Amino acid sequence: MKWPRPPPLSLRARITLGLGAVLLPFFFAAAMGQFYLLPRLTGPFEKIAGEVVEELEPINHLQVVLLQAAMPANDWLIHGDPAERRQFSQMSREVDRAFETVLAAPFVQADKRALVESAQKEWREARRLGAVILRLRHPVGNREGARDKKQLDVYVNRAVVALDRLHDVVREEIKKNLTAARAAKLQAVFLTLSAFAAAFGISLFAALWLARPLLTGLGALGNATTRLAAGDLSARTALDRRDEFGQLALAFDAMAEKIEQHETKIEKRASRLSALNQIGVALTSSLRLDEILDEIMRRGVALTDAKASCIAFYDETARRFTDWVTEGLSEHFVGNISFRPGGLADEAFTRGSYILSNDRPETQHKLSRLTREEGLRCFICLPLTSRDRRLGVIYFYRSDRDTFTPAEVELLTTFASLAAQAIENARLYAQSQEQARTDALTGLDNQREFRRRLGEEIERARRYGRPVSLLMLDIDRFKTVNDNHGHPAGDEVLRVIAARIRAAVRPTDYVARYGGEEFAVILPETASAGAVIAAEHVRAAVAGAAVPVAPGQALNITISIGAATFPEEADAEAGLIAAADRALYSAKQSGRNRVCRLTNRDETDTH
Repeated sequence: MKWPRPPPLSLRARITLGLGAVLLPFFFAAAMGQFYLLPRLTGPFEKIAGEVVEELEPINHLQVVLLQAAMPANDWLIHGDPAERRQFSQMSREVDRAFETVLAAPFVQADKRALVESAQKEWREARRLGAVILRLRHPVGNREGARDKKQLDVYVNRAVVALDRLHDVVREEIKKNLTAARAAKLQAVFLTLSAFAAAFGISLFAALWLARPLLTGLGALGNATTRLAAGDLSARTALDRRDEFGQLALAFDAMAEKIEQHETKIEKRASRLSALNQIGVALTSSLRLDEILDEIMRRGVALTDAKASCIAFYDETARRFTDWVTEGLSEHFVGNISFRPGGLADEAFTRGSYILSNDRPETQHKLSRLTREEGLRCFICLPLTSRDRRLGVIYFYRSDRDTFTPAEVELLTTFASLAAQAIENARLYAQSQEQARTDALTGLDNQREFRRRLGEEIERARRYGRPVSLLMLDIDRFKTVNDNHGHPAGDEVLRVIAARIRAAVRPTDYVARYGGEEFAVILPETASAGAVIAAEHVRAAVAGAAVPVAPGQALNITISIGAATFPEEADAEAGLIAAADRALYSAKQSGRNRVCRLTNRDETDTH
């Protein structure tokens, strides 16, 4: 049976006409649809959209400032800059205010408050450890401070994890609200259908004829609401009508669109915050520069799905880019890459802001032929700046599209700042390690490093049954040089003698400053006879030419040398040093400017 199509009347007109057929029940059904169903369907979604944004904003801000608050303690251990104390104090107050804002929110229920308080508890522990670290008088290289810093990172990470769990709770609430909306929809539909059932006996034909457009709209809305309640945020009514149901459908679709957009925005923001958090942890987990550079390029490429990356370092002395590393670029591209003065990299480095390059008409910096041959469609160049000190630039290349979105640019700018700090920290750590093992005056390793090296050489010699010899050298009458010519002259003598010793031995031999005017030379794979020959060669190199200490003034300097061999004269590190010292003492007692070696455990042989 084909139903006659009702005239294009408004919903109000249909209800008015139906009064004569269905009387009061039909009027009741229409009133319920107008004044009960519409608010019950749309109200929960408006509440969901508002609460999601309102509740997550302060939590996202709290996560960001928590991560930032952990940095001053780390920088204090690396640089020892007193400004880090003020920075930590300022960031601590900001974190506390952020916690107060979250806890003061009227929508924070008991379970959410428990998570926030758990994060706050972890932060208080982190803040306490941060204060302990920042009270260290000698922070650089402080092992106890480093241990405390690792524990501080643990507390901060726990706080961030607790807040991530709070995100999960909020999302679970969204699901619960959607379920409640579905229940309201079912209740409204049930009441409406009940009203229609009561009117069915009065006028079946009129009721069905007038109710059909109404039920069509309800069905579309019900189906869309069910899908939305089940978590399908792409659900829409697809109703194309000009009556009140059409308006309701438009309102529903607009509300669903808004919820989907907010959910997408929240997921992207949470994903980026999580990625930056993981990157921050990864970049502070190592102080080896090569490992950090690999991690920076790998993480940066993954962050925006770029194809490749390049880091170029600027040499302030040479006033140009002198060194660079790459990831994901061909050998041909790397072999032909150049950083000319005044070029794009130089401009980004000097301006301190990013530059985007592609072949769009409005773009100032077009792609080079080399870049096009690589199959790249755009790249972005960002400066690497740490504490107002510019280190170089970092590139990210794309082949899938010819631009980076504003959100990606913002993300990469923050990433470049984190990368620059990690690079500078690794450089400062390497410099401090070098200073800890090197004598600043002569450039030779110090006694501590010498003893470590000697232990390794003796262990190697013992393992393979090979000899190793040790020379102990002392500058003759060095005190007289300081007394008669001044300490600057004495320093110059030490520098020149160190250089002559280093030049007189083999590349495989090891030279160190033992202390004062005394030096030590380790001779691997060298027996006692070879040690004496090497020692005599060193002695002659020192005595063979005067040492200039001032314009027109030079001093004749000689050295005395004691030699000992493992395992012939000693079987351990301390014994070998003592044996070489006894031989050196004999050289001094025998008139200086000579070489002595132990012929056995008690006698020496002078050369």
